[in-house]
Amino acid sequence: MWIYSLKKEGGGVEVDKIRRKISKLKRQQMEEDRRKQTESKAKEEEIRDIGLNGFCNLHIVEARERQEREQREKEQKLARELEEPLKEPWRKISSKFEDPWTREFKEELLQKINAIKPAGGIKYFNILLLGQAASGKSSFFNTCLTAIINEDRLVTSSLIYQSSSRSVTTALEAIPMKTKEGKILPLRLFDCRGLNVEYGVPTEDIRAIVEGRVKSGYKINPVAPIDEDDPYYRKDPETKDRMHCVVYVANAENPAEQLTDHKTEEQLRYVRENLARQHLPQMVLFNKVDRLRISNTHNLRDIFRSQDVKDTCTKAAEYMQIPLTHVFPMANYHEENLPTLEKDILALFYLLTMMQRANDFILRLTKDDVPDDFYD
Repeated sequence: MWIYSLKKEGGGVEVDKIRRKISKLKRQQMEEDRRKQTESKAKEEEIRDIGLNGFCNLHIVEARERQEREQREKEQKLARELEEPLKEPWRKISSKFEDPWTREFKEELLQKINAIKPAGGIKYFNILLLGQAASGKSSFFNTCLTAIINEDRLVTSSLIYQSSSRSVTTALEAIPMKTKEGKILPLRLFDCRGLNVEYGVPTEDIRAIVEGRVKSGYKINPVAPIDEDDPYYRKDPETKDRMHCVVYVANAENPAEQLTDHKTEEQLRYVRENLARQHLPQMVLFNKVDRLRISNTHNLRDIFRSQDVKDTCTKAAEYMQIPLTHVFPMANYHEENLPTLEKDILALFYLLTMMQRANDFILRLTKDDVPDDFYD
């Protein structure tokens, strides 16, 4: 019935995915059954050869039936998980609202984003987004702008090239976040040339950008790092200049290739380990998660009740050696004509989380949350 319902609603692609998964399960079950039958026959022949009585043969048959029954139950459970959302969400985004997908929760997020300020007298949170070409950084910027301006319309201030295999962004750019009233939030989202050792941002430039040595507007040269004599080079950066949080952006449809390729693996490992030594917050933003199998209803509200989404995020967390709580499954605006409540809430929640983690890092650097004589 649920397959018919999906097909009726135009979810032909989802139906095909489900059918393929169920067919794969059936093939696995048949192969497992054949293997167990072969093993059971071999055991029965061995017992007959050594002259054991019928009671032993009966025991073998019962054991085989029990194994088959347990295997069927396991496969049925897996099939149910593929079809239905989990009973409990694997992540909660609100401690106040049992159902977070409400306009009340969206308004609460907007209020918190408008109220949060960097510690230590710093004016802006600096958050750097790193990712390969076409990973969805520009789409995330536009989704955030749409959610923040909150005018029931899509905002597209950043250019998006869906199929570009090379980085569209060539310079280090600071993206401002502006509210409906025209207020600029104390937040600078930085975009730069994509990760790639051949035509992306050089590893030395990433280090310099994180340390605050590169000014916004610098055109990145993929074959040579910034020179100290360059007018965009900052020789004596302060805490207000450096990055306070780094977010790796990837495509959830193919996370292994999007997080890195073979040529970029060493670059990413160096950056990740270098930032870890600085205790700089690192997160992963998984775009296009709505193209994964979320549930049999394909409802974005089930994103944190989806086993597939959780498994994808878990693999990313293990690869990047960061907690699962630092991996954000995201769905940006692509084909919509108007904003949706679910995508606005996801964007606002992640943006607020990034600002909070950045503020924790600033507090660590400035020690603004402890008395002056605490370390005496």
